[in-house]
Amino acid sequence: MTEVWRQASQDLGFAFVAPFTLKDGQETLAYLGLVPQFGSPKGMLIIVGLDAERHGRVAIQHGYGYSCFSDHSDAYNREDFVDILSDWGWSGSPESAPSWISERSRMASELDSKFEAVCDEESFIAFIFALAMDRADEVAKEKLHPSSPYGPGANGWENGTIEDFLHAAARWADASKNGLRYYEKPSNLWKRCAQIIYMGKSYE
Repeated sequence: MTEVWRQASQDLGFAFVAPFTLKDGQETLAYLGLVPQFGSPKGMLIIVGLDAERHGRVAIQHGYGYSCFSDHSDAYNREDFVDILSDWGWSGSPESAPSWISERSRMASELDSKFEAVCDEESFIAFIFALAMDRADEVAKEKLHPSSPYGPGANGWENGTIEDFLHAAARWADASKNGLRYYEKPSNLWKRCAQIIYMGKSYE
């Protein structure tokens, strides 16, 4: 499977770092590879194997996103990889997004840019507007092509009702109020508030 990802990275022009490891206490966990600039600010880790739960937990603790795949390797298919990467979303700067990236991924990139820019009231309001547009866009897409009820919506929303959204945001805020192992609370309160609200989208 590593060679298939290398072939995809060469064809589509994205970075792929393999092998890739993270520390879990005194142990070192191996991942198939890292795809920077997709899925999260630090990139997406590819997990193959039976211990996916532990690898996923450690990936999140270190600030990465992750995706699990079977160890069965099919031949490289360009359209399949475009779908996978577009589903993860582009997290790099909007102007450097690949030409083949989907509209969904472009919107996610713009939302992440607004989030990263939060530092005061004006930038916080701009982020809230972007988040609202992201949710409205997902609602419109779901009416046309409903996603599986067992996963996130078309734009990655895990919490699709206002009560679920607020509850998730509050639970994450409570869990992180003293910081987390790989999360340090920002000194800027506008940024902290943006983090809390943003986590309402995806925290489970």
